Amino acid sequence: MADGSGLCAMCNKPGTMTCGGCHCSRYCSGDCQKLDWPVHKLLCKTFRDFETRPGNKFKRAIYFPVSGTGPKFIWLQFEGYDLEDKPYYEQPVYGTLLGEDKPATERVFIDENMIVRRNLAHTIILAVRSTFVYDGSLPNKSVAKVDEELGYQWKGSFVALGMKGIRQEPRVSDDLGTTDFRHIVDELRIQHYFNFSRPYENVQGEKVKGVRINCLGDQGIFGRPEFEAVDCQLYFSKSIPRGVPYSMF
Repeated sequence: MADGSGLCAMCNKPGTMTCGGCHCSRYCSGDCQKLDWPVHKLLCKTFRDFETRPGNKFKRAIYFPVSGTGPKFIWLQFEGYDLEDKPYYEQPVYGTLLGEDKPATERVFIDENMIVRRNLAHTIILAVRSTFVYDGSLPNKSVAKVDEELGYQWKGSFVALGMKGIRQEPRVSDDLGTTDFRHIVDELRIQHYFNFSRPYENVQGEKVKGVRINCLGDQGIFGRPEFEAVDCQLYFSKSIPRGVPYSMF
């Protein structure tokens, strides 16, 4: 099964259809498959190149290089540790994936898809540079290939990896697939929505009418119209610095 659930990548109906390209993502209908295609096509053709594992210590992960042409599958190495005072656990070996300076990392955990209201079959972890907001990291061009506006929030290279289990601290590595990529993109868009829709204070001035032009993602995922009337008002923000993932706070 694509992600261990057997459900459609875009909704919670049974996934009775399988993508003919990657044979990984499942869909309930041609409509859901068509809706997923703008995102899915970025990794569909390369998934089958990552079916043969190079060694027992490697798991399939998704890499978002800062200056790359788009996200891509990679084999990420894990090292296992079996200490007397701790249960067995595995740690990823990032090397220079996040930068030549081998920076400290911050982890963003994804164990549910809030858009389709589904608990995931395992935990997805986004490993990012812990200081990417302040260390001069450039906007991530690979994320921008998914959605241009997301590239300004996520800076520096980062890696998405899988760990078995949810809700608790996951300890054993797991492979990611194309449906996981869908969950990651949905989470990136949610993070973007929360970052730019946080509460504001010191509201001043009268409201004026404006028009919001919704992107295809907002139209397809959130069900918004192409053009939407909104009330606009000048205010001062008390939100967190631009580019910081919401779940890191």
